[in-house]
Amino acid sequence: MVSKSKILGESAIIFVTTGTTKFSFNRIFLALDNVLINTNWQSKLIIQTTVPLYKWRYKKILHYSSLTPNQLISLIKKSDKIIVHGGFGTINLISKYGRSMPFIVARLKQFNEHVNNHQAEYLRFLRNKLPVDYQKYIFITGELEYSFKKFILEKDPKTILKNRMFNNQKRTELMLKLENYLSAYEDTIDS
Repeated sequence: MVSKSKILGESAIIFVTTGTTKFSFNRIFLALDNVLINTNWQSKLIIQTTVPLYKWRYKKILHYSSLTPNQLISLIKKSDKIIVHGGFGTINLISKYGRSMPFIVARLKQFNEHVNNHQAEYLRFLRNKLPVDYQKYIFITGELEYSFKKFILEKDPKTILKNRMFNNQKRTELMLKLENYLSAYEDTIDS
């Protein structure tokens, strides 16, 4: 599907949502800012984050500290690229309404981005459910700036999250497996 912005001759939209947690996610912003500046990107960047501490060098930005569900869905539908934190609810919305595969980044405790690494554990589980050529869109550790550059410059891959993860037939099975997986992970932390 060709995006409406491309048909109308408008620049592409990159939408970044980091959820509503009180923790900053400057690691994602620094890497993205560097990529946009170094590639001479000209598209609009729309960001939703409740902790806007990062000072952007890239200037074509709209910032929202919060969005209504309808605003969030609207942005997901019209965005050409989506970069998102590893929150289950946000990924579920993107699987329902997104056109292209999002780039999903886990918030990590070691960077004070969350209280624990549950997003990393969830994304490992999710990545193992995807075909190999889609696993690159799930980012847990590594060189974030390099991964962003590849993601932003590549042709938009069609999303497969809805078919692989969130269809009604597999939802109950997936939730049970996820609960068991997270319980086992919590048991290792408590030990």
